[in-house]
Amino acid sequence: ILDVIEASWTEKTKETYGAGLLVYHVYCNLNNVAEQQWAPISQPLLSAFLASCTGSYVGSSLCNYAAGLHVWHLLHGIPWNINNEELHSILEGATRLTPQSSKCPRRPPCERDTLLKLLTYLNLESP
Repeated sequence: ILDVIEASWTEKTKETYGAGLLVYHVYCNLNNVAEQQWAPISQPLLSAFLASCTGSYVGSSLCNYAAGLHVWHLLHGIPWNINNEELHSILEGATRLTPQSSKCPRRPPCERDTLLKLLTYLNLESP
């Protein structure tokens, strides 16, 4: 059953979720959180973890970290007793508090002529 569930995520997604689990474990160790409290994760612990990462990680990373923790609970049959409204609010706040220096400026979209020029250099027979 686990193999089938795990197949629903790409390798890149699993790597991202794994990174979030690592950051969470480091947070718990640094803050002397007893291992028995790591799972099931409580709302206050999840909120404290995400708040501590705010400003150091972009909001999308924290969203992925929270999703990774949720998936880990799912895979291990551990209840996820998290208030979705509170989780959404803390993730939204973390996203808004992302330092400007961590954000990439918007770039203009590729135009049709540029794509057509690029096409002349591509070999469509070779992946």
